[in-house]
Amino acid sequence: MSFNKILEFETALAQFTGAPRAIMTDCCTHAIELCLRYDQITDCSFTPYTYVSVPMTMHKLGIRYSYYPDSLPHRQRSEEHTSELQSH
Repeated sequence: MSFNKILEFETALAQFTGAPRAIMTDCCTHAIELCLRYDQITDCSFTPYTYVSVPMTMHKLGIRYSYYPDSLPHRQRSEEHTSELQSH
């Protein structure tokens, strides 16, 4: 299997955007994972109205996360919504 077309596209995209490099992934979840790994994120907050793959990726990487309280339904705002990850 040749990856020349992918390399050509990444190079062209980097040149077009002025970025030092571009990396293709097979899905947005893997792109998010690469960013989280690159920036060495240890904790994060986000809306609960997201794809399930986002918190699952954070769990996989051992990242502590919480949901923005203002984005939760009213009845849930009084509860704590922070993940507690177990040691692997």
